[in-house]
Amino acid sequence: MPKAHLFFFVSIGLILLLLAGCGQTPVSSTSGNSASDSTVPVSLSMTDDPPNGVTVLFFQIGLTAAYLTPASGSANVSLLNNDTPIQIDVTQLQALSAFLSAANVPAGAYNSLTLTFANPTLVIFNASDQAIASTCALNTICQLTPQIDNSSTLTFSSAPFPVTVAQNTPLGFLVDFHLDNVIQSDLSVNLGVTNGVTVKQLPPAPPFGPPNSVSCPGQCRV
Repeated sequence: MPKAHLFFFVSIGLILLLLAGCGQTPVSSTSGNSASDSTVPVSLSMTDDPPNGVTVLFFQIGLTAAYLTPASGSANVSLLNNDTPIQIDVTQLQALSAFLSAANVPAGAYNSLTLTFANPTLVIFNASDQAIASTCALNTICQLTPQIDNSSTLTFSSAPFPVTVAQNTPLGFLVDFHLDNVIQSDLSVNLGVTNGVTVKQLPPAPPFGPPNSVSCPGQCRV
């Protein structure tokens, strides 16, 4: 057989093989995607109400655990990344809120949020007319490592709980530290005091519409 004819038949064969390969249905792997499809982003933030009386210059506390308890009796769901504790400077939150963490949470109903704190550090300026708890003298700045009265773990099971985590609907919680209630007259820290630490559910973010989606019958005013 002449070489030209041999080259022609070999070329035709290669083209047919390529066409057969392109006609096959590709196989896609979905391994590992089922969990993300059924989970919802849930964020945890914190703010602070400024105290009355004593000037708190610095108050830091560690958040060592934060988890949601599902109504179904399943395992608790942690809101901390890799369960890594977070150090929080609460005094910086008097004028703003701080984003702490976010986690993908399975959709469903949840009965409560549990927070565990540890190792508070307190710096105050005593501008009152007397020493405070025989610890901080008048007109002085004092750094303290106060004890946590009662329990360092708080469980919130009343409003806004129970909550339902719905698919495609991100959810957020705002933890509010009320230092005027949490810090006691003896400069200890009572996290369980009434209205000491509260939690509320953040409203969902408004959807983003297309540009120029707002129409005004006349003149729009901001």
